[in-house]
Amino acid sequence: MPRSLDSGHVDLNQVFLHMQSRMLSHLEVGSALEHASTCGAASEAHWINLLNSHLPERYRASSVFVVDSDGNRSRQIDIAIYDRFYSPLIFPYESGYLVPAESVYAVVEVKQVLTRQYVRDAGLKIGSVRRLRRTSVPVPFAGGRYPPKRPHPILGVVAATRSVWVKDFRENLGSALAQQGRLGREQQRDCSGGSRPVQAGKSGSRAHRHTQAGPRSDPHPGRRHGPVHRFQRQRVAG
Repeated sequence: MPRSLDSGHVDLNQVFLHMQSRMLSHLEVGSALEHASTCGAASEAHWINLLNSHLPERYRASSVFVVDSDGNRSRQIDIAIYDRFYSPLIFPYESGYLVPAESVYAVVEVKQVLTRQYVRDAGLKIGSVRRLRRTSVPVPFAGGRYPPKRPHPILGVVAATRSVWVKDFRENLGSALAQQGRLGREQQRDCSGGSRPVQAGKSGSRAHRHTQAGPRSDPHPGRRHGPVHRFQRQRVAG
Protein backbone atom coordinates (compact mmCIF):
# COMPACT_ATOMS: atom_id res chain seq x y z
CA MET A 1 0.00 0.00 0.00
CA PRO A 2 1.29 3.48 -0.74
CA ARG A 3 2.30 5.45 2.31
CA SER A 4 0.17 8.43 3.25
CA LEU A 5 1.75 11.83 2.92
CA ASP A 6 3.29 13.32 6.04
CA SER A 7 0.91 16.08 7.10
CA GLY A 8 3.46 17.67 9.41
CA HIS A 9 0.70 18.08 11.98
CA VAL A 10 0.15 16.68 15.49
CA ASP A 11 -3.28 16.65 17.12
CA LEU A 12 -2.27 17.75 20.62
CA ASN A 13 -5.83 17.40 21.89
CA GLN A 14 -5.81 13.70 21.07
CA VAL A 15 -2.35 13.26 22.58
CA PHE A 16 -3.45 14.75 25.90
CA LEU A 17 -6.73 12.84 25.87
CA HIS A 18 -4.85 9.56 25.44
CA MET A 19 -2.47 10.52 28.27
CA GLN A 20 -5.41 11.34 30.54
CA SER A 21 -7.17 8.06 29.70
CA ARG A 22 -4.04 6.07 30.49
CA MET A 23 -3.53 7.94 33.76
CA LEU A 24 -7.14 7.40 34.87
CA SER A 25 -6.99 3.70 34.01
CA HIS A 26 -3.89 3.28 36.18
CA LEU A 27 -5.56 5.13 39.05
CA GLU A 28 -8.72 3.03 38.77
CA VAL A 29 -6.64 -0.15 39.15
CA GLY A 30 -5.42 1.14 42.51
CA SER A 31 -8.95 2.01 43.63
CA ALA A 32 -10.05 -1.59 42.96
CA LEU A 33 -7.95 -2.78 45.91
CA GLU A 34 -10.08 -3.19 49.03
CA HIS A 35 -7.37 -2.51 51.63
CA ALA A 36 -7.38 1.24 52.27
CA SER A 37 -3.65 1.69 52.94
CA THR A 38 -2.70 -0.49 49.96
CA CYS A 39 -5.07 1.45 47.73
CA GLY A 40 -3.65 4.76 48.95
CA ALA A 41 -0.05 3.65 48.43
CA ALA A 42 -0.84 2.45 44.90
CA SER A 43 -2.48 5.77 44.03
CA GLU A 44 0.49 7.75 45.39
CA ALA A 45 2.89 5.61 43.36
CA HIS A 46 0.89 6.21 40.18
CA TRP A 47 0.81 9.97 40.74
CA ILE A 48 4.56 10.04 41.48
CA ASN A 49 5.35 8.05 38.33
CA LEU A 50 3.08 10.29 36.27
CA LEU A 51 4.68 13.51 37.54
CA ASN A 52 8.24 12.24 37.17
CA SER A 53 7.56 11.10 33.61
CA HIS A 54 6.56 14.64 32.59
CA LEU A 55 8.59 16.94 34.84
CA PRO A 56 11.93 18.30 33.55
CA GLU A 57 14.94 16.38 34.89
CA ARG A 58 15.75 19.27 37.21
CA TYR A 59 12.64 18.54 39.28
CA ARG A 60 11.54 15.43 41.15
CA ALA A 61 8.33 14.25 42.81
CA SER A 62 8.46 11.90 45.80
CA SER A 63 7.06 11.27 49.27
CA VAL A 64 8.98 13.46 51.71
CA PHE A 65 9.34 15.24 55.01
CA VAL A 66 10.23 18.90 54.55
CA VAL A 67 12.74 20.45 56.97
CA ASP A 68 14.13 23.92 57.58
CA SER A 69 17.49 25.19 58.81
CA ASP A 70 16.22 25.35 62.41
CA GLY A 71 15.51 21.62 62.43
CA ASN A 72 11.73 21.98 62.18
CA ARG A 73 9.96 19.28 60.19
CA SER A 74 6.65 19.13 58.34
CA ARG A 75 4.16 16.31 58.58
CA GLN A 76 4.69 13.47 56.13
CA ILE A 77 3.79 14.70 52.66
CA ASP A 78 2.31 12.34 50.08
CA ILE A 79 4.10 14.04 47.18
CA ALA A 80 6.34 17.09 47.05
CA ILE A 81 7.72 18.58 43.86
CA TYR A 82 11.17 19.98 44.57
CA ASP A 83 14.23 21.31 42.79
CA ARG A 84 17.10 18.80 42.69
CA PHE A 85 19.51 21.24 41.06
CA TYR A 86 19.78 23.67 43.98
CA SER A 87 19.22 21.04 46.68
CA PRO A 88 21.26 17.99 45.66
CA LEU A 89 21.54 16.55 49.18
CA ILE A 90 18.42 14.50 49.90
CA PHE A 91 18.70 12.61 53.16
CA PRO A 92 17.06 9.15 53.36
CA TYR A 93 14.47 8.64 56.06
CA GLU A 94 12.35 5.67 57.13
CA SER A 95 9.23 6.71 55.24
CA GLY A 96 10.61 9.12 52.67
CA TYR A 97 13.23 11.81 52.19
CA LEU A 98 14.17 14.92 54.14
CA VAL A 99 13.98 17.78 51.67
CA PRO A 100 15.08 21.38 52.42
CA ALA A 101 12.13 23.76 52.52
CA GLU A 102 13.87 26.16 50.12
CA SER A 103 13.68 23.64 47.27
CA VAL A 104 9.97 22.77 47.50
CA TYR A 105 7.65 24.21 44.86
CA ALA A 106 4.45 22.23 45.39
CA VAL A 107 2.85 19.90 47.94
CA VAL A 108 0.37 17.28 46.70
CA GLU A 109 -1.98 15.31 48.93
CA VAL A 110 -3.48 12.22 47.27
CA LYS A 111 -7.03 11.19 48.22
CA GLN A 112 -9.25 8.46 46.81
CA VAL A 113 -12.42 10.51 47.28
CA LEU A 114 -12.62 14.25 47.89
CA THR A 115 -14.51 15.06 51.12
CA ARG A 116 -14.69 18.01 53.49
CA GLN A 117 -12.58 16.15 56.08
CA TYR A 118 -9.91 15.29 53.50
CA VAL A 119 -9.76 18.92 52.38
CA ARG A 120 -9.15 19.87 56.02
CA ASP A 121 -6.47 17.20 56.49
CA ALA A 122 -4.71 18.21 53.28
CA GLY A 123 -4.79 21.85 54.33
CA LEU A 124 -3.13 21.02 57.65
CA LYS A 125 -0.34 19.12 55.90
CA ILE A 126 0.21 21.87 53.36
CA GLY A 127 0.25 24.41 56.18
CA SER A 128 2.94 22.42 58.01
CA VAL A 129 5.21 23.02 55.00
CA ARG A 130 4.33 26.67 54.46
CA ARG A 131 5.07 27.52 58.09
CA LEU A 132 8.70 26.36 57.84
CA ARG A 133 11.38 29.04 57.68
CA ARG A 134 13.11 29.44 54.33
CA THR A 135 16.41 31.24 53.91
CA SER A 136 18.00 33.04 50.97
CA VAL A 137 21.55 34.30 50.44
CA PRO A 138 23.36 36.29 47.72
CA VAL A 139 24.61 34.22 44.77
CA PRO A 140 28.13 35.12 43.53
CA PHE A 141 28.93 35.19 39.83
CA ALA A 142 31.82 36.44 37.67
CA GLY A 143 30.60 40.03 37.64
CA GLY A 144 29.53 40.32 41.27
CA ARG A 145 26.67 38.90 43.32
CA TYR A 146 22.99 38.42 42.71
CA PRO A 147 20.87 39.68 45.65
CA PRO A 148 18.93 37.19 47.78
CA LYS A 149 15.72 35.98 46.16
CA ARG A 150 12.42 36.18 47.95
CA PRO A 151 11.20 32.61 48.66
CA HIS A 152 8.66 31.52 46.08
CA PRO A 153 5.06 30.63 47.01
CA ILE A 154 4.45 26.92 47.68
CA LEU A 155 1.50 25.57 45.71
CA GLY A 156 -0.92 23.29 47.55
CA VAL A 157 -2.71 20.56 45.59
CA VAL A 158 -5.27 17.86 46.38
CA ALA A 159 -5.32 15.04 43.80
CA ALA A 160 -8.47 12.91 43.61
CA THR A 161 -10.47 11.12 40.94
CA ARG A 162 -13.87 11.17 42.71
CA SER A 163 -15.87 13.41 45.00
CA VAL A 164 -18.72 12.87 47.46
CA TRP A 165 -20.30 16.05 46.12
CA VAL A 166 -22.28 14.70 43.20
CA LYS A 167 -24.44 17.83 43.23
CA ASP A 168 -23.48 21.42 44.06
CA PHE A 169 -19.78 20.67 43.64
CA ARG A 170 -18.77 24.33 43.41
CA GLU A 171 -20.66 25.37 46.52
CA ASN A 172 -19.45 22.46 48.67
CA LEU A 173 -15.81 22.73 47.62
CA GLY A 174 -15.84 26.50 48.04
CA SER A 175 -17.31 26.13 51.53
CA ALA A 176 -14.68 23.52 52.48
CA LEU A 177 -11.84 25.74 51.23
CA ALA A 178 -13.25 28.77 53.06
CA GLN A 179 -13.50 26.79 56.30
CA GLN A 180 -9.94 25.55 55.90
CA GLY A 181 -8.78 29.12 55.26
CA ARG A 182 -10.29 30.24 58.58
CA LEU A 183 -8.63 27.35 60.42
CA GLY A 184 -5.31 28.18 58.78
CA ARG A 185 -5.48 31.80 59.88
CA GLU A 186 -6.26 30.76 63.45
CA GLN A 187 -3.29 28.40 63.47
CA GLN A 188 -1.08 31.11 62.02
CA ARG A 189 -1.93 33.43 64.91
CA ASP A 190 -1.01 30.66 67.35
CA CYS A 191 2.41 30.10 65.74
CA SER A 192 5.15 32.58 66.60
CA GLY A 193 7.62 33.20 63.81
CA GLY A 194 7.25 29.83 62.10
CA SER A 195 6.90 31.33 58.63
CA ARG A 196 9.67 33.92 58.76
CA PRO A 197 12.12 33.44 55.91
CA VAL A 198 15.55 34.92 56.57
CA GLN A 199 17.53 36.72 53.89
CA ALA A 200 21.19 37.21 54.63
CA GLY A 201 22.66 40.32 53.03
CA LYS A 202 25.87 42.30 53.40
CA SER A 203 24.82 43.75 56.73
CA GLY A 204 23.75 40.45 58.25
CA SER A 205 20.42 38.69 58.58
CA ARG A 206 17.08 40.34 58.37
CA ALA A 207 13.80 38.56 59.04
CA HIS A 208 10.79 39.21 56.84
CA ARG A 209 7.45 38.15 58.22
CA HIS A 210 5.02 36.72 55.74
CA THR A 211 1.40 35.93 56.35
CA GLN A 212 0.71 32.43 55.10
CA ALA A 213 -2.72 31.37 56.16
CA GLY A 214 -4.29 28.19 54.93
CA PRO A 215 -5.72 27.88 51.42
CA ARG A 216 -8.42 30.38 50.61
CA SER A 217 -11.68 29.84 48.86
CA ASP A 218 -11.54 29.71 45.06
CA PRO A 219 -14.24 31.96 43.57
CA HIS A 220 -14.67 29.37 40.79
CA PRO A 221 -13.82 26.06 42.48
CA GLY A 222 -15.96 23.93 40.20
CA ARG A 223 -14.53 25.17 36.93
CA ARG A 224 -12.18 22.23 36.68
CA HIS A 225 -13.67 18.78 37.29
CA GLY A 226 -10.64 16.79 36.15
CA PRO A 227 -8.64 14.36 38.32
CA VAL A 228 -6.80 17.15 40.12
CA HIS A 229 -8.56 19.56 42.47
CA ARG A 230 -6.20 22.40 43.33
CA PHE A 231 -6.14 24.70 46.26
CA GLN A 232 -6.06 28.29 45.21
CA ARG A 233 -2.48 29.55 45.07
CA GLN A 234 -1.57 31.50 48.17
CA ARG A 235 0.41 34.63 47.45
CA VAL A 236 3.23 35.44 49.85
CA ALA A 237 2.70 38.94 51.15
CA GLY A 238 5.87 40.93 51.86
